[in-house]
Amino acid sequence: NGFLQISKVEYYKEKTVVVNDAQAIIDLIDAIGTVEYSDTCKAKIDKARSTYDNAPDLQSKVTNYSVLTAAEARYAELKEEADMEVAIGVEDKIDALPAINDINDNSKVDDIYSVNDEYQKLTDDQKVFVGKDKLTKLEGLLEKLKEYPLSVEQAIAKANQTGTTATNYEYYIKGIVCKYDKTSTGKNKNFDTFKNL
Repeated sequence: NGFLQISKVEYYKEKTVVVNDAQAIIDLIDAIGTVEYSDTCKAKIDKARSTYDNAPDLQSKVTNYSVLTAAEARYAELKEEADMEVAIGVEDKIDALPAINDINDNSKVDDIYSVNDEYQKLTDDQKVFVGKDKLTKLEGLLEKLKEYPLSVEQAIAKANQTGTTATNYEYYIKGIVCKYDKTSTGKNKNFDTFKNL
């Protein structure tokens, strides 16, 4: 609950490794070892690939190039499996939500928006594995909730459950599930926060 001021942002990129000996590239490829889905392994693969690509005169002398391509292919498989697993987890949560036609009030707003948040946080690669039928259901539920908006009091009460931050208000109010109630002006000390969102 405070303020953070950032005065300077700098971006750093790992310098390209320049080698004069094919053995150095061979060693980088050998250093990849057993391929696993981790940032460390990806960094080793990327370093070997970058070094190889930037040494065209040495490429014919790299005797284990097939090991590099196999590592890249295996890492891609592992990434796809991991992305699919995350997507399936979100699909399961969508399945657990009520059917669109069963929504007749706003009692499920927390559950629906929580699942939607999880879907929105997926990477583009992960979203590919979420079935169209699942996404259609989620979008339909969000649309259905518009028929049962929260009152300002309900929205603020929900936001207050985890603190009166702008993020929490956006979650419930900017989500188009809260009706504008001018009579709340004198009742809620947080109404200015609400109307400024």
